[in-house]
Amino acid sequence: MTEFLLPLTIEPPTEAWTRAMHADRHGCWITSLHEVFRCTRTASTEVTVERVTTEGGRSVVDEGRLFLRTFPKAIVRTDRRYGVVRIEPAAHPVRMLDDAGQLVPVEDAALAARILARRELPHVARSVDDTRWIAAEELIAEDPDGSRERIDLEIRACGTVQWLRSDPMTNPNNADIITVISLPIPDEP
Repeated sequence: MTEFLLPLTIEPPTEAWTRAMHADRHGCWITSLHEVFRCTRTASTEVTVERVTTEGGRSVVDEGRLFLRTFPKAIVRTDRRYGVVRIEPAAHPVRMLDDAGQLVPVEDAALAARILARRELPHVARSVDDTRWIAAEELIAEDPDGSRERIDLEIRACGTVQWLRSDPMTNPNNADIITVISLPIPDEP
């Protein structure tokens, strides 16, 4: 077991999970209502961490693709800055993270309905071989036949984290914004 200390914002403790993690063969996605991070294994004891987007939502991985769900209808929710607020429904309640790191609306109604119907607990994950991983005070691996094994997390080594921070001024996705804010300020008369 390798332990990584990630450079993420510390969330205040709440009754609910503030982040979800979706592991795959090369690393994992860490998602929240505020952002999405990609952690990629680069060596047995090394990962890179990169913030992919500053938008968030409830996350689902389906057929290897990351989807973010927002609310299909208006809701009332507690906001950490403003208390109880009304949240309007999103124009596209399901978005998919594409290969370029952009969140694109899911236009396929059947796919959107399938993603919205998924109910996943943030502390339970299912791997490709259908093993359920349950993290609740301890880590349990449950095989498809129902047998369970406790995973010992006490024996671990510290890993190395490389935090990749992209420069927003050189990101091609920001070109239309950078052009406007980069114009020289005219001299005052």
